[in-house]
Amino acid sequence: LEACRERDMSFGYIEFNHHSKKFRGADGSFFSTDYEALCSLAMRLQCNGWTNYSKPLQEVLEEFQAFSLKGTDRSLRGQAHVLLITDGVPTHGDPTAHQERAWAQQLGIVIHSVYLGW
Repeated sequence: LEACRERDMSFGYIEFNHHSKKFRGADGSFFSTDYEALCSLAMRLQCNGWTNYSKPLQEVLEEFQAFSLKGTDRSLRGQAHVLLITDGVPTHGDPTAHQERAWAQQLGIVIHSVYLGW
């Protein structure tokens, strides 16, 4: 988070298990630079339910696609990343997220996955 703050990078935040919950800023936008809000959300995160990688990836890719269609002069190529942090292996949806990975590649988005667990 500090690296994002130092570089003034925007972020979006989705919590997921077998459902996903997308958070929006006060202005209704998905991408934000409100680092304090992200810290607050992440500190209150609770793990429960099953694990579905496909749903949150679909939702974040929809947001990236909408951003790129707005006609901004900022290119996403090489600058768009998804950090998927999970505490479990997928038990619902496509465990390999094949369609979502292909879509991300088409949009020029890099997906990083981090497993935290035992």
